[in-house]
Amino acid sequence: LPPQNTPEKITVVERSEENEEEGVSIKGEIAEVREAAGEGNIACTVKAEKTEENAFEEIVLIVSDDTKITKDGKEASKEDLKEGVKIEAVHSLAMTRSIPPQTSAISIDIVD
Repeated sequence: LPPQNTPEKITVVERSEENEEEGVSIKGEIAEVREAAGEGNIACTVKAEKTEENAFEEIVLIVSDDTKITKDGKEASKEDLKEGVKIEAVHSLAMTRSIPPQTSAISIDIVD
């Protein structure tokens, strides 16, 4: 330990104070929605599209009342997050080391 791996590709991305606060974006499809720890929180397992920007194939987004959810530029709700829905999300840089990793969703845009 720690585990070792041989990367296929490494992309260096410049960080600024501006995008540090914004988080990291991911595009994909919701594969599962379930209750999460914390009153009213849900956990959305997202299967990510295969792009250079998506660092993970799968990630669990914890959606709280603080998460901004939109659809077609209008406010949406957690009830709109269902299996099969395509999303673009911004999540925290802090995440668990589990597989798949879990992190807090900052904003979610439903693109269906």
